[in-house]
Amino acid sequence: MTAHVQLQEFYESAASILVPYDPDVFEPDGWTATLAKALVKLQSQGHFEGKHVAEVGVGTGINPAGILSSPRAPSRFTGGDVVQDAVDDTAALIKKNNLNGIRDIWIGSSDLMANFPKERLGDISTVFACIPQLPETAKSREELTDVRSHTYKPTGQVWDKFYLGLNSDLLRQARVLVPSADVILNLSGRPGLDTLKKFFDDHGYEAQVVQKLIVQNHKGSSVAAFEEVEQRDGHVFDFFADAAGTQRITVVEAEQRRIAQNPDRPVFHPVFAIRGTPKLAA
Repeated sequence: MTAHVQLQEFYESAASILVPYDPDVFEPDGWTATLAKALVKLQSQGHFEGKHVAEVGVGTGINPAGILSSPRAPSRFTGGDVVQDAVDDTAALIKKNNLNGIRDIWIGSSDLMANFPKERLGDISTVFACIPQLPETAKSREELTDVRSHTYKPTGQVWDKFYLGLNSDLLRQARVLVPSADVILNLSGRPGLDTLKKFFDDHGYEAQVVQKLIVQNHKGSSVAAFEEVEQRDGHVFDFFADAAGTQRITVVEAEQRRIAQNPDRPVFHPVFAIRGTPKLAA
């Protein structure tokens, strides 16, 4: 089944383009809006104009289409995804809507940035990504229709306990492959903003919040693994019973509400688009 979303719902200044997507795999939502609003803000300030911008995890292609068809667009774009369907759909969207123009565009299969052509790495000024923040488990395989688009395989590293293992891999990779580039990550605010800032700091980046929205927790995103961290370490997670983010609830209650799927008892959490600027070496 294929549905469509109007690109201008997320990028007001972009071309009038219908973006196809499979609602059983990934549906544009509040997460999509958070990153799009951040990119629109930075693009309007000239951060991408005439530069080389890259996306890790092109998904539906909505972000490349948005920034390439808006004013002050980058002159080069590199994008990759580990899911081949996403690569093919994004490349088709760009070709169908003539978004190449005089721009230099590469879209290909890539595990994070590992398979980006080496000759394209030297002048990348910004990397942005919204990649999976749910470890693959028996529960996630049971509850999600497409684990490829929503989960990652944890390796036991320290940031896995906050579901940030794959994003940690990306930041470490970026520091090696594109050491001078900014990295914009669309992150769940469930661990708390202070934890997210420490996450960037530990990887050698200064963090700046570009955009924040509060969204409803995805029905297939179990947060049960946070219970141990909450109980063992006393860590306070940012789950709320209301869309304004004023009625804090525990991880235990958040997971109970998620499982029950009672529309009168929803679960919310923030999503942050955070720009990491490489810290100068001491």
